[in-house]
Amino acid sequence: MNIFTSFLVSIGLILFPASVFSENEPSSKYRVLLTEKSILNTNTINTYLEQAKVLIEAGNLDDAVEKLNKARSASNLLINYYKDLHGAFKGIDALIPRELTKKNRNVIKLLAKVNIQLATIHRSKGEPELAVPLLVEAVKILSPVNPTGAKAYQQLLELGLVDTPYGGATKN
Repeated sequence: MNIFTSFLVSIGLILFPASVFSENEPSSKYRVLLTEKSILNTNTINTYLEQAKVLIEAGNLDDAVEKLNKARSASNLLINYYKDLHGAFKGIDALIPRELTKKNRNVIKLLAKVNIQLATIHRSKGEPELAVPLLVEAVKILSPVNPTGAKAYQQLLELGLVDTPYGGATKN
């Protein structure tokens, strides 16, 4: 019986190979993380940023903080996932780590933007102790050489956490 079943399956694969292995549904159905419903994509993070901006302009800072915290959570998740995958493929396939590095850089820029907006809100509410870790993280992940990182450092200077102004890179 097993030989007969194997023979029939083999004949089916030979006569109809494309229908056996082809997808019946489009792959877009499976790429659900690219949809607006997923928090694990940069479009969602940008949407949270835009919503927060509108809420800030309307004076609704508490709801803006909530949106920015959601953007921060999604950013941190993506950064960790990209780093983990990058490490798994490093030395095995150069193309995948390059792609993940590029994606990670984009998310890091978004996270720094979120952090600075959150820090600005906390500063305006008289909560500098909540602004400081966000600004330090922005400097750390971007570097003070980056204009956004330098802006975050400037705010730390204004708050009094640091005393020395950053003048940028010096030319020899």
